[in-house]
Amino acid sequence: MKRRLPGKLISLGIVVASCGLLVLGTLARNADAALNDKAIVTVGITPSLSPLGSIFIDLLIPAGTSFVSAAPINEADSPNSFYISEAISAEPINHAYLLWMNDYGITTTANPVVMFEYDIPAGQTPSFDVYPGPDSVSLMDVNDIEISDPLSRIVLTTTYQHPVNVTVKGVGSGTITSTSGTPATPGNIACTSDTCTSWFDHDGQVTLIPVPSIDSYFKSWTGGGCSGNGNCVISSLSTATDIQAEFARLQPVRIAGTSPVYYDTLQGAYNAATTGAVIQALTTTSTPLGTLTMNGGKAVTLKGGYNGDFSSNSGYTTSVGTLTVVNGTLIVENVVVN
Repeated sequence: MKRRLPGKLISLGIVVASCGLLVLGTLARNADAALNDKAIVTVGITPSLSPLGSIFIDLLIPAGTSFVSAAPINEADSPNSFYISEAISAEPINHAYLLWMNDYGITTTANPVVMFEYDIPAGQTPSFDVYPGPDSVSLMDVNDIEISDPLSRIVLTTTYQHPVNVTVKGVGSGTITSTSGTPATPGNIACTSDTCTSWFDHDGQVTLIPVPSIDSYFKSWTGGGCSGNGNCVISSLSTATDIQAEFARLQPVRIAGTSPVYYDTLQGAYNAATTGAVIQALTTTSTPLGTLTMNGGKAVTLKGGYNGDFSSNSGYTTSVGTLTVVNGTLIVENVVVN
């Protein structure tokens, strides 16, 4: 079956593949794309137009944007073959030309037919549109009959997105995860080290959640308007946002109580303890807990084998040096003395 194509498309120097996505070489991705904001432009056709045989659309592109990618969302019936071509013209006003054709019909719904991605200037929300010039929009049914009033059948939507860059630092360890509220799209941040980037919708709410490892705790946020050690909530994302998340290592020894106090060594905890105190130690520590010399006349209990949040002590602490009791009483539990 033969298709009628607008004359302007023939002059674009298209290289045709056997099927799939056609993109001109001039549309290489911006090397700094990860640093920019972006627009997701979807072009849909009203459901009453199914099945279509071919679509030609001239999309008006705002100045200052750069093409990243294009992909079909709804696919042709059978066989599953289609062509999409893109071009940014040399005219003062930029255009993208879309051609999609299939002899057996194109499945169309209210969902987007094609999705474009563009890099845009930071903090801007440029307006994309279908160009209303002569012969700019052509919708043909499977019998090569042009559909009247095609512009009114086009459903064009643009979603603007900004990157959230999370950098995990500190001597501790953990994971930063994300959730998002309407209208933000899930960003799938699950960052354990270095810098992780994900994209969220403009004006959307983004919540970053710190999840420390068993031997660490979350210390603080820096940047993005967040501070403290709770969740970081960006109530309305309007630009690219950089946030640092710091995890610190739990000190391996503490004096138990309603407000426990943490120490790096057994001697430090003993020196601060009072009679009757319970000194607790983690099972695994990155450094030895040192020796302990008791010469203060105190009666204390040393319990080892605790897990990372000190909630149970089913293991054994093995990083302890010599225990010397000069004056006082020491009760020991789940500790192996080297």
